Amino acid sequence: MTDEQKQWITSTVPFLKEHGVLLTKHFYQDMFEHNPELKNINQYVFYNLPTTSERQEGILEGFLDINKIASLPQFPGTRYYVCGPSAFIQKQFQDLLAKGIEKRFIHFEEFGLGLLQLN
Repeated sequence: MTDEQKQWITSTVPFLKEHGVLLTKHFYQDMFEHNPELKNINQYVFYNLPTTSERQEGILEGFLDINKIASLPQFPGTRYYVCGPSAFIQKQFQDLLAKGIEKRFIHFEEFGLGLLQLN
């Protein structure tokens, strides 16, 4: 990556810190609205400190904890996708296994070195 590219990316950080959550929310709303075939996708969002209105929208408080999801969908063929750093993925992977989810239905994308092997 060039110094110019690094500078450009760095310059977006303040904007994303302020508006990143809203951008992500609108992205998913738009995606689900324009792609009805995705209607069976469930999304669970956790914020460390959600506002009152965010809680009313269904945003859960704290770090992602699969045990806080009242009814984790387990329809035949349901797939589970987890994105994050290695330690985070390992925790979610173990929690999903403890809920009876088969390894073959758990997919992940690691942020970082990309060396994690779970499947």
